[in-house]
Amino acid sequence: MSEVMYTLAYSTQHPKIDQILQGVIGVFEKVFLGRIRGYYLQGSYGNGNAITNSDLDLYVIFKGNFHDPEEAKKAMSLGQSCAQISSVLLEIKPGAEAALSLALAENAGIALNFKHSTQFLYGEDIRNQISNPTSKDWVQWAMHAPQTALLVTRAAEVLIFPLDYPDVQAEFYGYEHQTIPCADGINRPSSKWLVSTVSWLATALVALKTGQYIGSKQEAVEQYKMSINDEWAPLIEQVYERCRNRWQYLIPTQAADRQQLRSMCQETLEFSNYFLSCYRDFVLRELYEARPKNQILTLKKLARIIYPEDPEIINALKRLQKSDQVMLKQKAHEIEENTRRILG
Repeated sequence: MSEVMYTLAYSTQHPKIDQILQGVIGVFEKVFLGRIRGYYLQGSYGNGNAITNSDLDLYVIFKGNFHDPEEAKKAMSLGQSCAQISSVLLEIKPGAEAALSLALAENAGIALNFKHSTQFLYGEDIRNQISNPTSKDWVQWAMHAPQTALLVTRAAEVLIFPLDYPDVQAEFYGYEHQTIPCADGINRPSSKWLVSTVSWLATALVALKTGQYIGSKQEAVEQYKMSINDEWAPLIEQVYERCRNRWQYLIPTQAADRQQLRSMCQETLEFSNYFLSCYRDFVLRELYEARPKNQILTLKKLARIIYPEDPEIINALKRLQKSDQVMLKQKAHEIEENTRRILG
């Protein structure tokens, strides 16, 4: 019996990468027969800006909703297994078609990324069916988005402001702990999370100032310089140009380059704390002025960032504890209790 070939609607112009994508599609099609709506490529291989150590970001969109939590779990597990045998860093993002609904403010950025920043590969292309979210929903999503990078680089469940380095003892303060697979098959330390952190911070601040959607790291650099261009703009550009473009996400070997990277890591901590100061003000506005559904989302995110003994944050939580919205009241109480427990 001849093997089914999965012809890609879009080619990355890298035969090895196309072959990996075809293989992943084949595996998912066999395991989830008739359940996948489509496959979509995100990131530098999708926008023609890939470098040697770029990773592969793939959306696998299921029809309707997942049948049950087990189906979602199985899809995630299968994606992780595919990543383990891939010769390039591979992230597969299984998702449900229904979850792209922009009625959910917390999905605004995901839906925008899916609609505007992916390439359709195989199946049915539904991107035109996705409506654009409101500017407010995009800004809220973008402001919360850097939280993931800040947590992951610290292997932490909660951030405490002001932040310290992920690893104060390391040469590059822990920003180099993520490894990437190289062409020789060896996993090497990289600056990927450093680049991601700075890019997400820039994206959030541009969104806050302009409401503009940003769909790539390069666009974050360009738009930050164009619309804000403050003292952080050189850092954002340097991290992108040197860590990504010059050093291909790898840790440089030359002493001068290593010192330059170390300095950028130092500045990144300062930039992160600057962002969290802006984020604090944003959170306060959301807690006082936003719609209840946005307030609930903000409280969920605030549960992961502690501003110790901040009187304005405390007062905002006290106010919501008196809300007639049960969910708001419950979340505000939970944050207060968790903060007290963590800080002792």
